[in-house]
Amino acid sequence: MSVKTENYNRYVERWNRWWKREGEYWKKRREFVERDASEEEFRELDIEYDKMGPNSEYFGPYTIIDDPRDLLNPNFILPGMDSSFSSLTNTDKRIPEYFGKRIYSEIEHISGVVIGYGYDAGDDYIIIRDDSGKERHIIVNSHYYEV
Repeated sequence: MSVKTENYNRYVERWNRWWKREGEYWKKRREFVERDASEEEFRELDIEYDKMGPNSEYFGPYTIIDDPRDLLNPNFILPGMDSSFSSLTNTDKRIPEYFGKRIYSEIEHISGVVIGYGYDAGDDYIIIRDDSGKERHIIVNSHYYEV
């Protein structure tokens, strides 16, 4: 079953708000650079836009696609990315093939069955369910393999 329309629309809305706010932040930051603002002003800007550390405002909305058919469909536009999975150039193109199969993460030393694909503005993840039933997120640019 592909992403439900209401979930898809919610993701799109969250991403649209995030991209708008992100644009505002970088515009203000450029203005600060041009006028040689103080470190304190930059710090206050970062606080205002919640850019002080890793959080959802920093990386963008975390989005989960739990149907490989959506990833394989060239007409399915990933919320926030304005492109299909097949047109991405910086990910593992085999992710849709992994659904339902077991992979092992060499970095985290965990394994589980692939149940989804997740991403934010910085990274993407393979979502697995481990043997204890816990959902885990393996970063795509790490070492993992199908078992």
